[in-house]
Amino acid sequence: MADSSLGVATLDRWRARLRGVAVSALAPLPDVRPLYWRWRYFRGGIEEINALLLTEKRRVVDILRLFGATVGDGCSIYGPLYINTFTNYSNLTVGRHVHVGQCVFFDLGSRLEIADEATVSMRCTLLTHQDVGDRPLAGRYPRREAPLTIGRGAYLGAGVIVLPGASIGDGSVVGAGAVVTRPVPPGVVVTGPAAEIKSEL
Repeated sequence: MADSSLGVATLDRWRARLRGVAVSALAPLPDVRPLYWRWRYFRGGIEEINALLLTEKRRVVDILRLFGATVGDGCSIYGPLYINTFTNYSNLTVGRHVHVGQCVFFDLGSRLEIADEATVSMRCTLLTHQDVGDRPLAGRYPRREAPLTIGRGAYLGAGVIVLPGASIGDGSVVGAGAVVTRPVPPGVVVTGPAAEIKSEL
């Protein structure tokens, strides 16, 4: 077991050295990745960029900005990132120092705003529209769009689902796995499948 760990540590050191050499060698060259992303967009539209965000882990912020999103400074947004839109990312506004974990789903059917210093943990789903499509239930449940805001300093635990219009107030905490069906006021903690208020901060 010790030999195996030593081997992995050695490989990690060599990997870091080689990566450092490659980064230094490529630093004087212009960054051609935005040209590649534009070519992908030309080839397949925004759906091609949505697919790119599923494999891109380190340049997500640059891609979002290039295709219409407003993203503040100091954000950490990790891929894979799932986005539902058929136009561009202009409905997405992200403030400063926001953290978005892996495998998060953004629905941009309407405006989605994540305010400064908010945290959206891995596997969260933020929805801005609901639509049963061309089905018998459409008469009873017509398409609905509503903007969604995650307030300043709010924290969404892993796997939280926020439904259209159910904005989260500043500084509130939503426990992992909660389904938020109505707006959450500022400064509270909500938990459970129905996202009920349990206490005030």
